[in-house]
Amino acid sequence: MYYKNLGKTSVRLSAIGQGTGLGGHSSTSASYDDLAAIIRAGIDERMTFIDTAPVYGEGASETVVGRAIAGRRHEVVLATKVSPADVTRDGVMASVKASLRRLGTDYIDLYQVHWSNPTVPIAETMGAMASLVQSGDVRQIGVSNFSLGELKAAEAALLPDALAATQVEYNLFDRSIEGALLPYCQEAGISVIAYSPLHRGRIASGARPLDTLERIAAAHGRTVAQVALRWLISHEAVVAIPNTSRMERAGLNAASADFDLAAEEIDEIDRVCALQQKSVPTGSIKVSSDDARPSFRTLQDALDNTLGLSPSPKELAEQIRAGDFLKAAHGLALMEGADPEAITGMLASIRNAYDLTRAEMAQLPDLIFTSIDEGHVKVDKIRTLLGDVGGIARAAGINLRELMGAFSALTRGGMSEARAMTSIRAFA
Repeated sequence: MYYKNLGKTSVRLSAIGQGTGLGGHSSTSASYDDLAAIIRAGIDERMTFIDTAPVYGEGASETVVGRAIAGRRHEVVLATKVSPADVTRDGVMASVKASLRRLGTDYIDLYQVHWSNPTVPIAETMGAMASLVQSGDVRQIGVSNFSLGELKAAEAALLPDALAATQVEYNLFDRSIEGALLPYCQEAGISVIAYSPLHRGRIASGARPLDTLERIAAAHGRTVAQVALRWLISHEAVVAIPNTSRMERAGLNAASADFDLAAEEIDEIDRVCALQQKSVPTGSIKVSSDDARPSFRTLQDALDNTLGLSPSPKELAEQIRAGDFLKAAHGLALMEGADPEAITGMLASIRNAYDLTRAEMAQLPDLIFTSIDEGHVKVDKIRTLLGDVGGIARAAGINLRELMGAFSALTRGGMSEARAMTSIRAFA
């Protein structure tokens, strides 16, 4: 096992930690005893970073973790979360007290906001989290399932470098964070905690990716799952928290950090396992669940939020429409048939560079796809082009769509990109 710093702190996280979600597990005392034993075995294997949450088993996961670390608290880095329904100041204070009680400890190493809640000001939530650090109940602050915009808002509400980590889904199936969130966190010194790193056992999609992983695994005398985990933690900022209910897998997961992939192997996995997804008409989607967690079964159930989730499906939809959702640009790129990582990266870099408003950002995807479809601008130049045009539009107070339309008209008429840019800059 090897270790990475938590954010810019001196706290050391095992590169492979332990996730402790209870989805799909029976809720008998015997099964919880088994899970506690697995967690202890994981600690023995040096997987000393343990992540849990109040919503996992309605508090049962925290109770199991508390039982597992009894007498070994000093050996582990313990992370838990506050649920989005509890992110008011009073809610945060009550939630941390309950978590401390269930975990059987007097401090939490990393306390994370499980999901953003658009109905509660982020400054209120972060203010409460900062108070917990001052009181000693919490050592470090993190977020989970936040978009890049939400993460930056959380950062802005805290002292510099106070946000230590963000937890997101990241695996060979879902690589959407690579476009913007992961590069930002690596640059900013924020740890990225990858949950569902093995996509619940469905490690790769398609024969070629699986064959590639199997060949690399055989060369190292490892399993495909170990190669997938090792690929994840090859990213500087990333630690992974696989979840298991089988004792033998605890050791296998830990051993994922005990070998190295060659740079060529990492590059091959990057290339061969690049995301290949297709848009699906919503009418063709059938709701199913492969574990014990409840889910919405109809559109009306989701609209009515019958499960009482926070944020609700409606609130998440509004975030997607506003262009500030963890995977919104990624989903839009898939629908349009463009490369999702490229589109996500373009949008993020342009927004960051020119501080565009949400309304201005909402115009960008259509402009990108128009440029691609019409073929008058090369794809590899679109990031620079839209950034430059966006900056000119903002500085001159001109509608971005109109200025981009003028640029497109000039280039379609045969003018070079350089001359077209000079012309619209002079016009603005």
